[in-house]
Amino acid sequence: MAARGAAVRGSFNHYDVYGRGWYGTHPGAWAAAGWGAGQAWGATAWPATAAALGLAADAMPMVYNYGSNITYQGDQVYYGDQPAATADQYYQQAATLAQSVPAPDAQDADWLPLGVFGLVQNDQADPHYIVQFAVNKSGAIAGNHTDLVSGANSPIHGAVDKKSQRISWMVGDNKNTVGEMGLFNMTHDEVPVLIHIGQDKTQQWLLVRLKQPQQQKAQ
Repeated sequence: MAARGAAVRGSFNHYDVYGRGWYGTHPGAWAAAGWGAGQAWGATAWPATAAALGLAADAMPMVYNYGSNITYQGDQVYYGDQPAATADQYYQQAATLAQSVPAPDAQDADWLPLGVFGLVQNDQADPHYIVQFAVNKSGAIAGNHTDLVSGANSPIHGAVDKKSQRISWMVGDNKNTVGEMGLFNMTHDEVPVLIHIGQDKTQQWLLVRLKQPQQQKAQ
């Protein structure tokens, strides 16, 4: 995954996306109030993310690697060697979670940036889509899904299940397609993603964290 991530970052040059000028030409895009320029590209490390969501200090991060520790065997989905749900149940869990966005309370106005990622499949190195994610203390997921070819953008909405640390999200009004990944994985540079296309089809994709030039120089 690291080699794929390096290839994607090496081919990317759309650093104007999610900047001040870009939001001016995309009035329907999601934006966090109070964020400064470039903050959408930032990332929050696991300890700060876990603390903000109220996870126990000794909570073990759960890793979601689809096709590795999360597998489909017949009509059963396994986490490691333990059955987690039937395939139908697993899809329904993801769809329900994505539509169960918690309403933020008065003390939950702050959003933590999870970053900007290229969404790629197989050996693809030049991303067609990029996505931007943020999470708030209630566990709501928000952001943007951008088609770099057409320029079209749709807001992302979803939620985190704090017990399982599973994130599920949808794009715009499309309730048929549901993406999911692990919260802990989202604090890394390469993030395995499972895309549910309706109830009967899944695809494995990869989110590759994209870094503005100043971010890369700082590392």
